[in-house]
Amino acid sequence: MQTEIESDLIESKNWVLRIRKPEDSSSDRVLLLLHGWSGDENSMWVFTKDIPHDYWVISPRAPFSAGDKGYSWRNINRDDNMGLPKIHGFHSVLLELIELLKDLSNSYSINIRSIDLIGFSQGAALVCSFLLYGLIKIEKAACLAGFMPDGGEERARQNLLLGTRIFVSHGLGDEVIPLARGQEMVRILEFAGADVDLCSEDVGHKVGIQCFKGLKNFFSK
Repeated sequence: MQTEIESDLIESKNWVLRIRKPEDSSSDRVLLLLHGWSGDENSMWVFTKDIPHDYWVISPRAPFSAGDKGYSWRNINRDDNMGLPKIHGFHSVLLELIELLKDLSNSYSINIRSIDLIGFSQGAALVCSFLLYGLIKIEKAACLAGFMPDGGEERARQNLLLGTRIFVSHGLGDEVIPLARGQEMVRILEFAGADVDLCSEDVGHKVGIQCFKGLKNFFSK
């Protein structure tokens, strides 16, 4: 078991984020953590426990309020309804996250050539948006208890994600995002050429023990 590395809570322009520096500050491996609906910059930190220590781990707080508590990657006040998010609704926040990465690369002298991603639920939908908009090279991504946002299938093109490896975890009894939505997401990502590893367990809207181990192995290879 790896020992925990200290992390810092910082503010960068309009962002609040948690960042873990690698043991070797010259490393250019970057892992972006994207929390789910009503989460924050701390929600995804449980997944860093076994992430290799040569990663810069960046966990931003989403920019919009989720109501009584937590934060959201989309502004529901502007949306027509509370239904399934549309992929174009994530585009502006994708651009802002790219700018955040540029700012951090300058501040910490990181040569960001590509990034890896882990997203949970709404954060996994944002991961899909990252993948299908192609704004930055992504080598590995994990979609946990997630779904493909509306309009994603129309953006998917054959060979778009060729060479990209994706780990998908979904609970068989997920009462928030049904398994069928996760399976649809896998189908679209595979159509786009991604190499997808699907892990399903008899749990609800969370990551089960075996899938947690699978996630660890996915990023350790």
